[in-house]
Amino acid sequence: MTPRQIIEPAQLLVEGAIPERLITEQLQHIGKNGVQVQDFGGVNEFRGFVKGLVSAPRFHEIVRAVAVIRDAEGGDAAGAFQSVSDALTHAGLVAPPQMRAPSNGQVVTSIFVLPDCASAGMLETLCFNSVTDDPAVPCVDGFFACAAAAGLQAPHNTAKARIQAFLSTRRQFTPSIAVAAVQGVWNWDHPAWADLTNFLNAI
Repeated sequence: MTPRQIIEPAQLLVEGAIPERLITEQLQHIGKNGVQVQDFGGVNEFRGFVKGLVSAPRFHEIVRAVAVIRDAEGGDAAGAFQSVSDALTHAGLVAPPQMRAPSNGQVVTSIFVLPDCASAGMLETLCFNSVTDDPAVPCVDGFFACAAAAGLQAPHNTAKARIQAFLSTRRQFTPSIAVAAVQGVWNWDHPAWADLTNFLNAI
């Protein structure tokens, strides 16, 4: 992935096109301006992407903050944080002291590891956590309990499977959590989003 032209003083780097669109919706909901969301591609592409971003024309003239949001690979939030920190340092930036906290330096950096900087999971986990009071959730639980009782093998990615089952209960079905965000499916005011919202507001 190649960074797009820099147009905002805060650069928010996210893992994939779907998170890019969903996080953009969340930023609009909370009224956060001055943030440019960029998809850095996959985890293995991040080091090259951030190096390219820092080397981009006018980066040091325009950019005052670089924030990163990514999943915890294999449920290892600490490992994901260290990997991002190493890449930021390699690109000549000052890495933050811990997750959520800002760094020192002319360009402030910060890192958020989904879903909550501690638990195993991903963006789909966070989405599902924000609809736990929806009447469809017991139906989703029942579906997977029924499948298990029938001896069917559990899906490799439970978080993605559960969110797809939940989205199938919507009148206007979409398989995309990003399109669901545009449709207003996710309750941004649910406490499940609070940590990420606070992180975005602090960029």
